Amino acid sequence: MTGKEPRQLPPNPHIEHLRKEAKQRFVLLRQKATGSRLADAQYWLARDYGFSNWRALKEEVLRRMGVVRMAPVSAPQRPRFAPRSTSADEDMEADFFFMRGAAVMGIGVIAALVIVAYVVLMILTGRAYGRDDPHIAIAMEPAQFDKYAGFYQLNPKTVLTVSRDGMHFFVQLGSQPQAEIFPESQTSFFLRIAPAQVSFVLDPQGAVTGAVLRQGGREMTLPRIDAARANAIAAAPRGHPMR
Repeated sequence: MTGKEPRQLPPNPHIEHLRKEAKQRFVLLRQKATGSRLADAQYWLARDYGFSNWRALKEEVLRRMGVVRMAPVSAPQRPRFAPRSTSADEDMEADFFFMRGAAVMGIGVIAALVIVAYVVLMILTGRAYGRDDPHIAIAMEPAQFDKYAGFYQLNPKTVLTVSRDGMHFFVQLGSQPQAEIFPESQTSFFLRIAPAQVSFVLDPQGAVTGAVLRQGGREMTLPRIDAARANAIAAAPRGHPMR
C-alpha cells in the first residue's frame, strides 16, 4: 500500500459504474504494458478504494446497492475431492466477459482513429515512421537571446525578422505568420511546426553578423541588416527591385 489515503466510494455506488471504471483502467494499462490483464486493472482499482482485492470491493458495492448474492450450492462429491473454487482472476474475467464484445469493437475504432491522427501529425512535423525529433530544447535567459533580435536578409525582397515576446522567441519570414523557435544551443534554434533550423553567426568579438536558415536539405546564409533597410524592403511597392 502507498502512503496516500484510499479513495471513497460515492454515496450510491453502482456495480456497472465500477466495471466501467475497471475497463477504462484496463485500456490504460494495456497501452503501457501489452501483457496487462483485466485482473490487474481490477486489483489496482480495488486497492485505490482501500480494499484488498476486486471481489471485496464488488461485494461492498453490491451490499450498498441492496443486492444479496447467494452462495453457490456445491454439487455432492466424493469426500476425497474438495469443491473447486474459482480464483479471483477467474471471477474478474467472468464479470467483464459480457461487456468484452462491444468494448473490443469500440476500442478498435478509437485506436484506429488515434493511429491515423498520430501518423498525420508525424508527417506534418517531419517525424513520420518512428523517427523521433532529434532536437532537444534547452533553457535560455531572454537577455541572452536579445542580441539575436533584428533583421536578416534572405533575398532582395524578403527579410527574416527575429524577435522576443517575454520568454518566447520568434522568427517571421516576410509577411508570413510568426513561428516560435526553441534553443538547442547558445547559437542554434529549431522550429516545431516545420523541419527547419536557424543558427546565428558571430564574429570574433561576439557581434552577430548573420544567420543560417536550414530547411528541406537547403542551407541559406542571411546577412544581418539594420531596421532602416528592412523597413525599406517591406515598404517597397510591388514590381520594385526590392519587391
